[in-house]
Amino acid sequence: MGSPKGPRSTTWKFFINKNDVYILSGMFEGDCKVSLHASGDCQLSGTSAWVLKVPGRRNAERHIMKWHSPRPSGSFAVHVFQIRIPDLQAFATEEDISTVYWLPQRNDGSTVSLECYFTPPADRPPIGENLSFPLLCALKLYDHRWFMIFHRNVPPDTHLLKRTRESIRRIAHSRGINLISQYRACATMDIEPPTKALIELCPLM
Repeated sequence: MGSPKGPRSTTWKFFINKNDVYILSGMFEGDCKVSLHASGDCQLSGTSAWVLKVPGRRNAERHIMKWHSPRPSGSFAVHVFQIRIPDLQAFATEEDISTVYWLPQRNDGSTVSLECYFTPPADRPPIGENLSFPLLCALKLYDHRWFMIFHRNVPPDTHLLKRTRESIRRIAHSRGINLISQYRACATMDIEPPTKALIELCPLM
């Protein structure tokens, strides 16, 4: 979200491996990912590369958040994940952003929310005039389900943002991390079950 030469979020990548979906952010630098598996088991976890960075670190230690999402049935899709981006900022990066699709920055203070759904099997993505939000992307899985990403704008929750930033600052201080204005951070959120979410923000705003 934003623009390559102005205030923006980090980049978010969505890709599939057969019937599984993976979500990564540029801020994680390959250390963390969201995995949405065909079995319905979902998790936010450290990657194998993250495990290997510290001698003695165990694979069982890498899971940050785990949940289960039912498979879609009938004509109903399942809302499995959400990414919220309430604010943008300018920061330097060596990441290749030449192929990034940018959602425009809004000036009304609203939070951008990326809504992720699994649909029942279908030959074509179930797109019609009754969609509530603009479609960002539709990825077809091997089992003919679709992983669909919509985007919408929601009013900012100022109390939630304040509590989240304060919590991030406390954690950073306890670990001796000196936060600077260019840092971005992510926090986990519980949405209406079975949906989980990440919120990406600047901890010093």
